[in-house]
Amino acid sequence: MNASDSAQPQSSRKPDPRWKFFAIFVLVGLLGLIPFTLQAVRDYRIARVYELAECEIVSHRMVENTTIYRWGGGRETEERSQHPEFTFKFRAGGREHVTTGLDNHDGVTTLFELWRIFDDGGKYPCWYDPDDPEKAVLLRRFEWKFYLGALIPGFFILVCGNLMRRALAGSHDYGKGAKCRGSRLRYRLVPVLSHRQLTGCLLLVIIVLAVALVGIWAAPWHAHTTQMLSPMFYVFGIGLAAEVFLAWHFIRAVKVAGIAEPEVEIDDEPLVPGQGTALSVLQPGPLRVRRYEVLLVCDEASSDASTPVKIMLIEQDDVEIRDAAAANARIFTATFTVPAAAKPSTRELQLIRTWGIRVRRQLDARTTLETDFPFRVREKDDDKHDGPCAD
Repeated sequence: MNASDSAQPQSSRKPDPRWKFFAIFVLVGLLGLIPFTLQAVRDYRIARVYELAECEIVSHRMVENTTIYRWGGGRETEERSQHPEFTFKFRAGGREHVTTGLDNHDGVTTLFELWRIFDDGGKYPCWYDPDDPEKAVLLRRFEWKFYLGALIPGFFILVCGNLMRRALAGSHDYGKGAKCRGSRLRYRLVPVLSHRQLTGCLLLVIIVLAVALVGIWAAPWHAHTTQMLSPMFYVFGIGLAAEVFLAWHFIRAVKVAGIAEPEVEIDDEPLVPGQGTALSVLQPGPLRVRRYEVLLVCDEASSDASTPVKIMLIEQDDVEIRDAAAANARIFTATFTVPAAAKPSTRELQLIRTWGIRVRRQLDARTTLETDFPFRVREKDDDKHDGPCAD
């Protein structure tokens, strides 16, 4: 930790009463995790606690589930599914027990190939709960895909829990100043997301979405023409359109993924309104751009103008660096001053204000690479500022 970090003033404030609102969603998320927790306990007991016995199949039947989707204009779409249910008997603890079921999920997700081996009157191994023999299964199956549903309540807990924590915070949150020791000036700023990182994230999203589309296509919604207009049809269509859109942007991003990212360094961090500092931007090669720009920007997530402050620091046309040799890298230098009326960096529930250096490289008429390097602007005193970045 730098001395400037520990010495910066922290404006105390009362907890935001909206933490109670976010707490409700955290509670909803925790309630949503209950079915997954109960199933996890059952899976564990079936795998580790249930004891082996021999059972005889008494009978079986197909249990039908019907889901009706109602659309505008009185139109309805009906979706039907079936799952098997076996009645079987076995002896445990000196007594004969009769129960129904099939596996960990009572046959709801069991493939036909797995349960067709059981015939009425046949004898097969089964597993029962020694504490409650009426709970027994013919198959021990761990369905990992079931637990993917826990991501939904988990998302509520993660996001709303973080918002609740921030609402309860009693000091001004300037955000994090990501930096390390510089080689030309005191501090090297860390980019929010480099172009290569963005390309990698885009690829990850494409892969995840492709897996989701395969899973949707594998579902039986398209097996009958009466189900083609079910909600799954529209979900698949929207997902496929998104996949095509992302793939197109990924191809464009890959074409310029080899361009090296700039290194941005400043002499002071954090800064205060009215304070000036030195700036150094090192651009490795190879690179050929029509226009190279370096700007001082302040972004606000909640303002009408998302970037109310945008000050040009460096601009140069037709920049060319022929190779990756360190000796041929271009260094751009400047000094800048944070506006005297600047408002501090802020990360709150309804306002996120970020100061930073933006490096923009226009490769051609259609392609511009843009990378942001944030730094913190702290308050001069303990007064609160809720206006835009600068008056």
